Amino acid sequence: MSLRYPFLSFLLLCSTVISSRTCRAEGLDGYLATFMSYNHPLFSIEHGTVPAQGRINLIFEAGRLSQHIALDFRLGYRSDYTSYGSSFRLFQVFNEHSSMLMMAGVGLGMRYSPGFPATASAAKVSFVDALVNPFVRIIFDTRSGIGPAIDLGMEFGERSSSSSNSIKGVKSHVVLAVGGLFDWDGLVSDDDRFLDTISEPSDGPKDFSIGFKIGLPYSVLSTSDSGGTTTSGAFSAGFVVGTGVDIGPDMFGLMGDLLYAQRSYGTTGSDLKTIISRFEMPVRLRVRASKFLFGTFGGYLAYGLGSVGTRTGSSTSKASFASAGLNRLDFGVTAGGGGIVSGRGVDMSVELRYLLGMRNLKVAPTGSESIRNSAFDLIVGIMF
Repeated sequence: MSLRYPFLSFLLLCSTVISSRTCRAEGLDGYLATFMSYNHPLFSIEHGTVPAQGRINLIFEAGRLSQHIALDFRLGYRSDYTSYGSSFRLFQVFNEHSSMLMMAGVGLGMRYSPGFPATASAAKVSFVDALVNPFVRIIFDTRSGIGPAIDLGMEFGERSSSSSNSIKGVKSHVVLAVGGLFDWDGLVSDDDRFLDTISEPSDGPKDFSIGFKIGLPYSVLSTSDSGGTTTSGAFSAGFVVGTGVDIGPDMFGLMGDLLYAQRSYGTTGSDLKTIISRFEMPVRLRVRASKFLFGTFGGYLAYGLGSVGTRTGSSTSKASFASAGLNRLDFGVTAGGGGIVSGRGVDMSVELRYLLGMRNLKVAPTGSESIRNSAFDLIVGIMF
């Protein structure tokens, strides 16, 4: 594959910029943006011996807020290769105040990476990733012609290569990006505010809402031997995705989620990780401290799915729960808090939770033997 595909993406980007300039005169909110992002690897299955690494991306984006579309072009850098890609983004725009705009959506794209080492000593190969990127973006109004912005999202990719020594596989990353949006005529001006064009007043969170949630859990297993000596593993990142409901007016209410979680548990002093996929159902009492802040306390029930994965570097193996000496069923308590912003019939919540497992996950323990789960989960919700 030659560089003509990234170049074509760049031409498409330029055409979008030109059309955005034309549509701005008609009040359609064309914008330009640039971001610097870091992609942190979460989970990978690779047919090769190169460990997953983080990637830095420089992103150029153009879009229309009123039509909820954007196109981006990105240059990626890793210690052993450079990548080129572009994606088409669809998003919803909402906000509570004219000083803060929020976007939530998904990007669909491709990335081309030439000269990747299939092994530490093998010849270089090239590959293509097909990518899905759900994201949430917060844009701040500074009245200075630029709106600083923060992106938090995830990236899932299917990798393919024509080389016989390929590194095909599935990849996932958590993505954090920092940058800014520029309105073609000035992002925020006294007579034509960029954010006022989409701002609507809101009465705050609704009495009943349902939506989807995505998050980043950091999990750890604590192990006690038969003599009662407890050792804690290393926190490791995974991902959660699912749906949730929020029921109840005024101060008190009930929140519940149904989540698919892939939890990764590290080992102190080693790159060995245990990977467990499971369904989780946390149910919590919700107390609103104000229109925007809330706290939660409750419990969770979880059930392990499939098999238990063990990963060392890029090598992954699987075993049944029974062979790994672990119970599928887990339950415990959870507590946390967060904030919620409402606008245009959509609520956005950000919540930090702590989970403490109460069940001994070890099968047939002897004496004081035990294995217990605990985690910190950062969850972003889009509720309707």
